Amino acid sequence: MLMISRQRPRAYPQPSRLVVGILIDLLCKALAGLGLTAIGVSLYRAKSLTDWSHHDPAWALAFLGSLVGYLVMSTWRMYHGKRTLCSLCRGPVFHVQSSAKNRGATKWPGLGYRTSAVLSMLFTGHYRCMYCGTPFRIKK
Repeated sequence: MLMISRQRPRAYPQPSRLVVGILIDLLCKALAGLGLTAIGVSLYRAKSLTDWSHHDPAWALAFLGSLVGYLVMSTWRMYHGKRTLCSLCRGPVFHVQSSAKNRGATKWPGLGYRTSAVLSMLFTGHYRCMYCGTPFRIKK
């Protein structure tokens, strides 16, 4: 049985870093979805996999643009994620490490710790640190 903590959420000292992390993560996911859609439409519109003479180059350019954008944004996400730290335990908020996670950490079924934390921050304005389990709120 999971015990619900009555601990009051602490204010995160730099909420703008959390907002930037949320936006970077959502933009990465949007670029990945655009890339998969572009390659799917491009393959669907091709007459065959060997004859690309009737191929529309706009979808190929959309795929290449989303691929480059995804690589840039994922590099920025990794850089930003390692430097946005929990103010209590100093664990990275947006970067999942192989260390043990707290039992009360924000984790939605079927999603990872980072995605669960991002969605929790986006929809509720709160999250729990995946390493120490301390609840934080974005607003001061």
